[in-house]
Amino acid sequence: MPTAFFIIYWLAHFYIWAVWGWEDTAKLFTAPWWFDETGHALAGVMGSYTILYYTQNYIAQGIFRIMGKFFLAVIIIACVSLVFGVGWEGGELAWDAWIQPNYFSWLGKAQADSADTTIDILVTTVFSILAMACYGLYNIVYKKLYPNEDEQLNIEYLKHLIHYVSREVVKRRRSHLKQIVPALRELIHTARANIRKK
Repeated sequence: MPTAFFIIYWLAHFYIWAVWGWEDTAKLFTAPWWFDETGHALAGVMGSYTILYYTQNYIAQGIFRIMGKFFLAVIIIACVSLVFGVGWEGGELAWDAWIQPNYFSWLGKAQADSADTTIDILVTTVFSILAMACYGLYNIVYKKLYPNEDEQLNIEYLKHLIHYVSREVVKRRRSHLKQIVPALRELIHTARANIRKK
């Protein structure tokens, strides 16, 4: 269900801020510019929660449980700044430099100057930081309200981790045994050959 929500949201976000609402957003502090900044702010928040959801549910969740939620938040903020901040601005630069003059000259420019670009990246990053701060606050409140449930989740995770580690140990033992048996045969064969030579 969350995947469907994220897909619908990002399709709507792209349509609203990259197709439908793209007027001349390059003039600083005009109504279209504020509309553009709203898009960057939402990209910072929703980008953070999208990455958070998929990281916690599908991508290397064990690493972040061991390293801690602060480390996870820092990684997410960096990803959002790069992808939704710098990446989006790169797209706007490409629009102004190559696409818009050749094909869509009737549409406005995306960037005014370096101030617009810097503000866009900062807004995306600041709102990503705020989203991660809200996530941290939520975790603190949740742990206080439901301490047993939170502990139960940690216990379940540790059980899963112990089961995984024990399976890996057994696999490696079997692998080592498979390597030891031929090595022992070779050692015995070499020892017999040396004894015969003597």
